[in-house]
Amino acid sequence: MYPNWEKKCKLRVVITDSYGRTLYTSSSPKNRFRYTNALPSRYFRIRAYLEQNGRLIDTNGTFCKVRPAEHLLKWDDYKLVSIIYWRGLDTPYRMRRVAEIYRQFGLDVLMNCRGFDFPVLNNFHTTGFVSNLIGSQNYPSKEYLKTGNKMLLARKNCLSDPEKLKKSREKMLKSAKNSYRHGVLFHSIGDELALSRSGSPVEFCFSDTCLAGFRNFLKKRYGTLEKLNKVWQSGFSSWEKVLPYTKEEVWKAKERHVASWADHREFMDSLVEKYLIDYKKDLRSADPTARMENSGTQAPNAYGGLDWFKLMNSLDCLQNYHGQEQMELQRSFGKSDYLSIPWGGYRNTGSASVYPLWKAAMLGSKGHSMWCLHSGLLFPDLRFQDAAKDAMPSLHRLRGGVGKLLMDHFRPVRQQVAILHSQNSLRAAFIEKRMNEYRDLWCKYVLLCRHSGAEFRFVDVTELPGLYNKGFRLLILPDTKALSDKEAEAIKKFAADGGTVLAEGMAGTRYENCVKRKTPVLKKFLYAGGKKVIFRDESDSDYNLLIAAPDSKLNGRQVRSEQRQFAAALRKSGIPVRMVKLTDKSGAEVVEAEIYLKRSKEGIPMAGFLTMNNTEKQVTVNFPGTGHGFDLVSGRYLGHGKQYKAVFSKGNPLLVVQTRARPGFSGVKVNKNRLEFKVSGVAGTTVAIRIFDPSGKEIPAYGKRISVYNGQGSYDIPFAVSDAKGNWRAELCEVISNSLKNIIVKR
Repeated sequence: MYPNWEKKCKLRVVITDSYGRTLYTSSSPKNRFRYTNALPSRYFRIRAYLEQNGRLIDTNGTFCKVRPAEHLLKWDDYKLVSIIYWRGLDTPYRMRRVAEIYRQFGLDVLMNCRGFDFPVLNNFHTTGFVSNLIGSQNYPSKEYLKTGNKMLLARKNCLSDPEKLKKSREKMLKSAKNSYRHGVLFHSIGDELALSRSGSPVEFCFSDTCLAGFRNFLKKRYGTLEKLNKVWQSGFSSWEKVLPYTKEEVWKAKERHVASWADHREFMDSLVEKYLIDYKKDLRSADPTARMENSGTQAPNAYGGLDWFKLMNSLDCLQNYHGQEQMELQRSFGKSDYLSIPWGGYRNTGSASVYPLWKAAMLGSKGHSMWCLHSGLLFPDLRFQDAAKDAMPSLHRLRGGVGKLLMDHFRPVRQQVAILHSQNSLRAAFIEKRMNEYRDLWCKYVLLCRHSGAEFRFVDVTELPGLYNKGFRLLILPDTKALSDKEAEAIKKFAADGGTVLAEGMAGTRYENCVKRKTPVLKKFLYAGGKKVIFRDESDSDYNLLIAAPDSKLNGRQVRSEQRQFAAALRKSGIPVRMVKLTDKSGAEVVEAEIYLKRSKEGIPMAGFLTMNNTEKQVTVNFPGTGHGFDLVSGRYLGHGKQYKAVFSKGNPLLVVQTRARPGFSGVKVNKNRLEFKVSGVAGTTVAIRIFDPSGKEIPAYGKRISVYNGQGSYDIPFAVSDAKGNWRAELCEVISNSLKNIIVKR
């Protein structure tokens, strides 16, 4: 079209990223070139301009999507997550404004049910959705409800059906490969997953393939049909005729066939575990870096495959719900790189939006997921919903550096209390029609540990051997009815090694398969255990209700009595009680305060305090040593000494750090585009950096939270070709003290 154009014209190529920055421009472009973007842009636009004597002759262009470099996909900071699924003809026209509002909110990750375009084009990290066979909306068939024929209790998406597994795998791999190309931070396998809706008691699964697998499971366990019939109290004539009994059949027969029911529930829990482990292997064949995520986690249950000890063998990331203290279970059983980004928002406003945010942060969450009813974070007119608006100050504190400080520098103090997790005992409680009471009891001990300032974790029955040698000194058995002989011996061994056992409710009244014992296996041990055993015959979870209204005189007396008894058990085990205390104006301890104790690698103490009480109280935080106190929730300096005054309520949690010297900057310099800084007073902290262009406008994409080790840190500002020349300003904030330093960067 243009003969000899290369002699008469010039070709200019310009490459811009999704942030609108020009990264590359050349009037003598090469056929190939390499460029590494310092920002996680997934979308690039390439434009070619044909010019003659400065006049544009022609132009052409294209765009491409690119997976960001791996280091840009690390979850190395506290991130805010939300979801968008708006529909309607006007949605595309609102996208740009919605993106601006979400960035104002501080959103980092956007889950989009309508594909990747919105988050990719608007510079949000994104996530993938991959289908699976577990699902959430699982109900028994209408035919079963009419007839009661248990052979109709086959799940539509059976986890052992080879044909369904093959189709599901093919669909998942196709989706995962596409998600990998977009650089997703995790792959969500679904919302509120359970074999039955929320773990409702449905006897899934009676499919032919599941029954065949169940029979093989039984052959390995019992060896012979005669032994199975003896334990099950059944009369099956062949393995092919073996069927599990349902809960209704167990109750009707006065628990005669309870072993059959318990074996089936255990098999289904193990089937879910195996399915997810295999699923993760397949997922990582498509995306070697894949994090497998479950949203809307369900409380532990006898049904639904909801054994969290087993589930955490495969799940890397959870958008947790909060019910039944399940986050304590999940963080106890999660691997070292476990990622918790719990859900918040909904209709919760005021203090109800603040409390779960800070509780999750103190439990080790690495971000927060926000969702409000009906339309995500915004009303249709683009105003923030009240739940999002009320949570914003806390979210900005956490995202502004406090979250990263907690992630990188502070760990819980030594965990010396173990609360026993027994899925068999949960099944036993269900068959006794008191599963909620059982879960309430472990919640009671979670609260007692928190109110006593005793760090703890749940341990599974498989972790009992050698428990004392792992550093635990108190083992709590909350109504642990179903125990094997080996598990009982391991509990006795813990006491013999020097540990203390606290049992509420007679432990070991049933075998591990929920069959009743003639004599509880731990009866003699609990009644005659001596100094190393604390036994309470009757179970009582009223504490959970009483602590909700602690200012009532009657409630207060009962709460203090319960706390004194538990404190005695801790001291008996050699575990300190409330190393950091919270007292009211009268000097009395605030009994409803949940205490979270952490310590940095250099020994700096941190104490978090939460309460469900909305009544504001003037309190004093009492540390054992002297130092400078800083509240990370409000950003306030509390003074120097052992005691610090503050206001405390559900909407005013406290997160107090005590340093020996007051942190601050001892030096900041610029080396080309690199900021180099030194921090005094602490060796390890977080510095939040904001960057402003020559006009004074903040460039959020250039901001960064940097972890400081050994008192030193640096940051390279990711300038692009198109960035304005002149004096740029960098604002550095040391997160503990809120100490600020401004410096000019010449460009």
